[in-house]
Amino acid sequence: MHALKTMLGTASGAAQAPAGPAWEAPPLQLLVIQSDAYDWGAIMAARRARDGRAVRVVQTSWRDLLVGPCGSTGRVVPTTSALRALHEAGVPAVSAANDPRFKSFPKRSEVTCTVHKEYVNGKVVGGGKDRIVFTPDFVLIREEVTTPTSKTGRNELLGLMYANVPSVNSLRSVLMFCDKPVVQGAMNAVAATKFAGREDAFPLIPQDFFPSGQAFFYGRGFPAVVKFGTAHAGYGKIRIKHHHDMDDVRGILPMTTDGYCTAEPLVNSGGDYRLQKIGTHYRAFKRTDVSGAWKTNTGSALLHEVPVTDRFRGMMDAAAAMFMPPGGPGSEEPPLPACGHPDYLDILTVDLIIALPDGHEVTSVKVPPPMADSDVQVPRNGGAAMLPGVAVDEAFNSDDDKVYILEVNGTSSGLGPDHGAADNERIADLVLARLDALYCNDTP
Repeated sequence: MHALKTMLGTASGAAQAPAGPAWEAPPLQLLVIQSDAYDWGAIMAARRARDGRAVRVVQTSWRDLLVGPCGSTGRVVPTTSALRALHEAGVPAVSAANDPRFKSFPKRSEVTCTVHKEYVNGKVVGGGKDRIVFTPDFVLIREEVTTPTSKTGRNELLGLMYANVPSVNSLRSVLMFCDKPVVQGAMNAVAATKFAGREDAFPLIPQDFFPSGQAFFYGRGFPAVVKFGTAHAGYGKIRIKHHHDMDDVRGILPMTTDGYCTAEPLVNSGGDYRLQKIGTHYRAFKRTDVSGAWKTNTGSALLHEVPVTDRFRGMMDAAAAMFMPPGGPGSEEPPLPACGHPDYLDILTVDLIIALPDGHEVTSVKVPPPMADSDVQVPRNGGAAMLPGVAVDEAFNSDDDKVYILEVNGTSSGLGPDHGAADNERIADLVLARLDALYCNDTP
């Protein structure tokens, strides 16, 4: 940075800017898209980037976010040392954008974001009267881009992608999760390549995809489940008992929004597991349905943390890398890094359904004593209304359960109610690590 000071006329012996208030670099701008829970400003408040910069959080929802205009040339983002040198030379920081002396600095997103409402702990801040206009340095997406009950944020996502705003997980992965067939195709590829001959290590339910009603012909067993479009949290899924009812699906399919569906045999379920991975931290939960719904991951459920087995860890690691190009052991291509790769999923959950033997039914479920309504914690994005669980049961053995992977979810995955605060801290650490890597390197 001495060379930079010399260019600006602030090297040893040069005139210095007059003394004044202690200088502080402007904060890094973090856009968090989550409107239903948590206070990300408080979560990030005590954190500082490696160069000492604070992190300013703007927390909102897709429906209250306007992205654009988006530029294609990018903007220069000098490091703190460069900004300090500018200050000492009396040069406005905004001049760095067009100053040829800064052409070697990396360029970041060139986009304007307008936030109509800020949210904290699921509530609008200040009545939503003041608009915020800013350029984010980073984005964390913690709610679904598209749901059946809210405005889609797909165009806003495309704008952030156009401007190359960095994020965790990558915005490209977020876009792929907008269409479940894309995710299922990636899972199919993982099962066929990395786990060929070892189906139990990454077990998938046999499934067919139908791009249109004209292509619809289901030839697997009954009862079956049909999922229309990007079915989410129980929406868009119906149970079909026999082939006569399946004939009706062909007539309904052209009337749906997306016009496509998947179909698969119904698994006789005795509950499910939710596997969670945040960075290098793993959790596993068993959910036992107490509502009697055939969709086992909806309705009320008991949630218990269970040990993370090697089998569970292997499923999570494979899912985290499913969007990455081929490579690694057994491949002709060179191995690729995992954590830190743009297409690696640092935040994900894997939902497993527990398959019961044919003809077997769950006869009883142990239900805890009645609880006040305030004790029931309803998670985000339409999942089960889970009662608080207990400490991890180290003696629990899940290896004997026959399971199938029901779905994989990305950066918008909900957190277990007993561990939400601790897991949000882990997500915040991921964000800060990315900010450090992007903006705190003094070498242009």
